[in-house]
Amino acid sequence: DWAQASATWALLPLQVIRTAALCWVPIYLFLMHKRIYRQGWVMAILTDWVIAICYLTILAFGLAGAFIAALAIA
Repeated sequence: DWAQASATWALLPLQVIRTAALCWVPIYLFLMHKRIYRQGWVMAILTDWVIAICYLTILAFGLAGAFIAALAIA
């Protein structure tokens, strides 16, 4: 397809932008959290790790519940 072939030049810059955004978002959230709550580096890192573990736990329970519900329906 000519449209796909003519747009291949844009793939590398878009991948670089996407990778930069994926790296920047967690860093920005951490720095924002540190600044808003006026915490030191150690406390901000500890707080962010606890929040991340809580979110991952909730996500795991949600996925497990969805999987069990899908098995029950099938």
